[in-house]
Amino acid sequence: MDPVLLNWLEKLMPPEYRKVEKETCDEKKVYFARESEESLILAMACKITRRNFLPEIRSFGGADWLRSLEKHDSCIVDFRDVVVNGVLCRYYITKDQAKEKVCYFLNLYVCKGRKMFCLFVSGVERGDSYQRRSIHEDEYRKIVADIFGTSSENTGYDYIYRTPREGCCFSMGEDQFYDDLYPEHPLTQLRLLVKSIVYKVGKVGAKEAA
Repeated sequence: MDPVLLNWLEKLMPPEYRKVEKETCDEKKVYFARESEESLILAMACKITRRNFLPEIRSFGGADWLRSLEKHDSCIVDFRDVVVNGVLCRYYITKDQAKEKVCYFLNLYVCKGRKMFCLFVSGVERGDSYQRRSIHEDEYRKIVADIFGTSSENTGYDYIYRTPREGCCFSMGEDQFYDDLYPEHPLTQLRLLVKSIVYKVGKVGAKEAA
């Protein structure tokens, strides 16, 4: 990887992410990792070109990739285009479930002038972090049943059953509201990583524009 871009990326990554040396024939990539009892986060960064950024601008077919992420065992949890001090960023977080193992994936694209890079990140649940996806829905069902006397899908108060959910679709506990309650959950960590990098890139953009 370009030494200048590599140095820039290392400064953008939060200090708790350590650089990982990997034997690979592709010298254009760099790897980082963060580990705790509740999550394992692995990140890979690489330089990209304009062709890889905002594909829907070049063709209608490029917009179909979003739909392709919604499958019976996966879904989009977050999707955003954000601009901070002249820096354009796009990120989306998806969830994939295989049996009892749940992984979250972050794709973050950053465009700052002629500099463009992508960060691919995976976050795996560990320990009791899975409770984030179940405990609040269980409480919700109990409260609805106790107060309104039913937990059937006919009640107008039952958010859970009125929300289209297929396979591993978005769950109540994955709302950003619960991030502070589960600081080490991989979803929380991926959202924090996005904010950290985007704000840092934005600060650099603001300084250069001044």
